[in-house]
Amino acid sequence: MRMIQSFIIMAFLDDPLFVVDKMLTGISRDQFLFAQATKAISEFMVNLEDSRRDVRSSAIRSLGQLASKGDAQTIAAIRAKLDDPDSYVRTCAVDALGSLADKGDAETVAAIAAKLADSDSEVRASATDALDQLAHSVDHHTVKAVAATLEHSQPHVRLSAIDALGQLVDSKVDANVVAAAAEAVTARLDDPDANVRAGITIALRRLQQNGDAKTIAGIAAKINHADAGVRWAVIDALGQVAHRGDTQTMAVVADKLEDPDEHVRWSAIDALCKLAEKGDVQIIAAVRERLQDESAVVKNRAREAMDQLQHLRDAHDQMPSSPDSLDQYPISPDSWDSMPIA
Repeated sequence: MRMIQSFIIMAFLDDPLFVVDKMLTGISRDQFLFAQATKAISEFMVNLEDSRRDVRSSAIRSLGQLASKGDAQTIAAIRAKLDDPDSYVRTCAVDALGSLADKGDAETVAAIAAKLADSDSEVRASATDALDQLAHSVDHHTVKAVAATLEHSQPHVRLSAIDALGQLVDSKVDANVVAAAAEAVTARLDDPDANVRAGITIALRRLQQNGDAKTIAGIAAKINHADAGVRWAVIDALGQVAHRGDTQTMAVVADKLEDPDEHVRWSAIDALCKLAEKGDVQIIAAVRERLQDESAVVKNRAREAMDQLQHLRDAHDQMPSSPDSLDQYPISPDSWDSMPIA
């Protein structure tokens, strides 16, 4: 309503006699406003090529509000601004496309997915949000477009892609598409960057709510990785996605109670608390041995775990809820300063 009023005011200031004449000669209000909007869109399209950054960004924002949803000409013009040299203009272009493009617009989805590799963090964040708006029941094309950036050389780009995949898929999405997204994310569990590995664990929890056997097998395959940080991430992921009482997964995790790295042993105890049924004699016995561990943090976690596993309380009720963002997440096992030491 505010936009319509502004058109009337703008048109009146530009040529008041014309406005009065048209309103008195039978042209309907809607016809008049449509004509003015069309004129404004044409002018904004010209401004997309202006040398001034503020003019270009303002034109994009205005087109995002004025143009009709699915307007192919406007969408193509804005899509071209995704490569603008100014990061704010690129952000405006991504936001506008998220509003204008139709769901399932493969060309626009692919163009926005490519912005997950943008050098600017605001552009990458906007791309993630726009993909969420444009994904039409999230199909294989969307997953493939996003997954293409998982091999990027920059960790922040890979993390943006993982975050996007984790947000795109929900319970309404076809199971095969969910599996494809989970497979793409799982393949990066041995990423050399600790932040990326932490993001993968969060994404996998979002993607897998039903203990998918193929995903669990893909995760478990990396549990003996040479890098202790990867082993830690793998165990943490298994604790997030496997069902409680999954004996096969528990056996794989329990083997890591003897890992030479204390961070991995700590993670194994933590995961077993999430996976074991209350009173599981075998798991209790395995964790009890860690009460003699040479590491103070491992011993302390083992004591807590014994209390969780032996009592009737549900272990999940005693532990912090699983994080939904990296802001809440212990992104690396390299720092244990906040750990309670025995």
